[in-house]
Amino acid sequence: MNIRAAVFDFDGVIIDSVKVQEYAFYESYKQVVGEGNPCFKEFLSHAGDAIDRIFEKMGLPLEMVGPYRSISRENVSKIIVFDGVENLLTQLKEQGVKIGLCTGKDRVRTIEILRTLGLEKYFSAIVCSDDVPHPKPHPGSLLRCLQLLGSQPEESVMIGDAVYDLQCAKAAGVRGIAALWGETLQEQLYAEGADEYCQSVRDLQAVFTQREKIYPLAITDIDEQMICVSGVNEKGEWIRPEPLYQSDLTGEDGPLFSYRCQSDLFVVPSTAEEQRVEDRDLLRRYEINISDPLTDKEWLALLCTNCTPSVQAVFECGRSIGLIQAEVIDIQYGRNLGGGKKIRMIFRDQTNEEYNFIVADRQLKERILQQLNEQGEWDCIAREQLLRQLTKGKLYLTVGLTRRVTGFPGPYNGCHPLVTGVHLIPHFVNKREDVQVHVPVIQHT
Repeated sequence: MNIRAAVFDFDGVIIDSVKVQEYAFYESYKQVVGEGNPCFKEFLSHAGDAIDRIFEKMGLPLEMVGPYRSISRENVSKIIVFDGVENLLTQLKEQGVKIGLCTGKDRVRTIEILRTLGLEKYFSAIVCSDDVPHPKPHPGSLLRCLQLLGSQPEESVMIGDAVYDLQCAKAAGVRGIAALWGETLQEQLYAEGADEYCQSVRDLQAVFTQREKIYPLAITDIDEQMICVSGVNEKGEWIRPEPLYQSDLTGEDGPLFSYRCQSDLFVVPSTAEEQRVEDRDLLRRYEINISDPLTDKEWLALLCTNCTPSVQAVFECGRSIGLIQAEVIDIQYGRNLGGGKKIRMIFRDQTNEEYNFIVADRQLKERILQQLNEQGEWDCIAREQLLRQLTKGKLYLTVGLTRRVTGFPGPYNGCHPLVTGVHLIPHFVNKREDVQVHVPVIQHT
């Protein structure tokens, strides 16, 4: 579905106002009725409707409407925007998606809150309960919003946290998305039925995001819980989805990332404070798909296509990762300047420049550490065996930079240089005359 317009409910979707609502509800009841214990949960069950209609349905005096609105306005500074909402709205603006607001609030309070929170600029159409004869769940307010946006129901979505929102969307012929990140009554939403359910704002981002297909060319351990994966997409762009966990490689259903395999996933531009050009935020980890492995010929073609002539060429344009063809000179294992023991690789790139980088590639590290555990030491025999194997073909290395470390000297602006991927293509594959040097497109089924 090509989404051209997104219409949002306000409370419980864009803003977290439930504490202000609760306070205004009990205080207005106390001012008008006196002591008592009205049911706030019932109040929430009518979310999306106009406030006077809610009080009427609950059998409460309509004289509460004035105090409720006044108390709510007095406490507008206590209303907050849900985490990730502004990033989502910015993403939609950049994608050219028209954004509307369809709320059960009155216009005066709605505009006041939007301006207080700096959100008014995102919405091209705003329809409130007092703008239409019949508020939600009647479809009139949503259809009016789409009319102002210049969009048709079949190319639009409605995002809400209440049954009335979903009923309104259905009646208008619009795809309804249930937002479950606020203090909503989820059992009612599941009973009503939605076209899609989003547990978080990040889940919702994926609805408006095209899948990215990447071939991992670097898989490293960050610590006992976290991993780092970098690879190239079908355009040859480097992508580093974050965050990723050890379980993404060791789960019961198999790894979500593997060399030679294509991973199909949702990513959006990174929101990290210190971000590298390849960094992306991963959405919906549970929807990552992985393809069958490439053949030797296809894998060689992929490596050749994405290879950079030198280490210098990888990093000179602000990138933090890239692929080179290299000749290994030595593999060393010993104490690092920081005190811990590290595996280091000394190698030459195609310009004959020599480098000495820490090895972070997960597979090579595991192999060496397993040998150390079995033999108790890294001896000359083990080293020579590994060196011989790494020269039995064409060697490609993924080289990368860590995030900047304060006070760390060196030529890479405070970043540690690493070998993050080690890929050896046997000689018998290199000699085949029918190797096609192109990025193969693997169709996911």
